[in-house]
Amino acid sequence: MSNQANQYKNQNAPLLMATPVATSNTYQQQQPYQATLVQPNVVVMNRAPVQEHVVFNSIIEDYLVPSQGLLIREKQWLSQIACGACEKQVQFKVANWDQNVPDAAEDHEFTSRPAQFMIKEQSECCQRYCFHQMRELKLGLFPMGGTMHDTNESSGWPQNVDRLLEFDKPCAAPIPCCCCLLCAPEMKVTRPAQIQRNVPEEYFGRVVFDWKWWNCCFPCEHYMSVKDHNDQELYVLRRAMCCSMKDGCCVNMCAPSCCNLVHRTSIEDVNGNQVGEMKNIFPGYNVRGLCQGNSAADNFALIYPNDANVRDKSLLLAGMMLTNFVYWERRANQDQNGGGGFSNY
Repeated sequence: MSNQANQYKNQNAPLLMATPVATSNTYQQQQPYQATLVQPNVVVMNRAPVQEHVVFNSIIEDYLVPSQGLLIREKQWLSQIACGACEKQVQFKVANWDQNVPDAAEDHEFTSRPAQFMIKEQSECCQRYCFHQMRELKLGLFPMGGTMHDTNESSGWPQNVDRLLEFDKPCAAPIPCCCCLLCAPEMKVTRPAQIQRNVPEEYFGRVVFDWKWWNCCFPCEHYMSVKDHNDQELYVLRRAMCCSMKDGCCVNMCAPSCCNLVHRTSIEDVNGNQVGEMKNIFPGYNVRGLCQGNSAADNFALIYPNDANVRDKSLLLAGMMLTNFVYWERRANQDQNGGGGFSNY
């Protein structure tokens, strides 16, 4: 390698070198899924800005193979709280979940952990304003670590940073019609080509809203289907609303809020057995909690099935993102602008 190339690489050394991640070679057997109430060890983090940088020789396996689950913290935009017409591109910071995380983890449980990577949106301003959460967009996973705190990172995709994964969501305004759903929301998962590791572009699969025939007369349970690259179903995401055939009455009522801290979505295998969970967690009695309705900034926990591989985990993460856009991205101060979606049902 030339001296010029070595100099460029040293100047753009990955920030994650300060927080090493396990690779696929150090993968250990995951523990069975169970949530505990043990207080996690607090990691002292600062609010130093996360710099945009180029990461060499980093692939999604380095982050998801050793992971039992993820903690996902959405950036809160004060401009969105003040103005319902303002619609920023979303971005999330992601840390590793483990069994020491409390079931209803408060915001400090998220910010006490180092960030593993970031998720950023790329979309058009006109679509964000006119279609809100139904808009066409792309989400990129970028290997940018640092702190889980908000450090005023700019909106949109960073420059000259390799994407680990890409999620594509088309513009879709779902229309229930008798026993079917027209324009069902979906999200496709692709691994971009990475020349440094000789990794070709690869299609992992998709997550699509699955409208059951009985939803026209019993809309209290919604489903999403997680499908592989051959369009074979791997998992079902089941979201109970009010009354549930499996969970009983008053499930997820007023959640997430101070009245009901955790909104739960079950990850089930093709036989209907729960093997994991997605949670939208009330962040606590702070700015995020008090302004949650107007900011649409949420705290999520994604707990993976024990036998999930990298592709499965990538698809389930896309399912978490699609769930966010279908149900959670509409803000209270957008009601007058016609924000809609399944959050109305």
